[in-house]
Amino acid sequence: MPDTQRAMVYVRQVLEDEYVQEQLRNAATGLRDVYERTRRQRAQATEDKRLYANLRQAATSIRNVATALQKKPPPEPKRRRTAKIAVLTVAIGGTAWLAMKMQKAAGEPDRSPAATETSTATGPTAPPTVAAEPATTPGGPATAPA
Repeated sequence: MPDTQRAMVYVRQVLEDEYVQEQLRNAATGLRDVYERTRRQRAQATEDKRLYANLRQAATSIRNVATALQKKPPPEPKRRRTAKIAVLTVAIGGTAWLAMKMQKAAGEPDRSPAATETSTATGPTAPPTVAAEPATTPGGPATAPA
């Protein structure tokens, strides 16, 4: 990921995260107080307990901000491919079942292997009879076969 994109992730988090904003405000306030006290006291600032308390509070706030920014954002939810595959499989199976039901309802013969085995197991069947064509005589009327 390029540096600008990485930086934008942190900027977006600073702008959107209330906790980070609060910690930055605390750090800025603490550092401002430290600056004002050192400016007024000069040499005695090294022994000022309030100055060290403000400095410690500002450093803690900055550390909290850094920790909050380093936490990875929650991952995006995983895509549910298995659920899609299951739904697709059920839909295809349902369509095939419905097609078989409709074929049986329409009176079409069952073409499954089990159905063909039972018909051949009973013995040979007679060939279908073909209706004979009417006999015609040359020049005469057509007569039906007897």
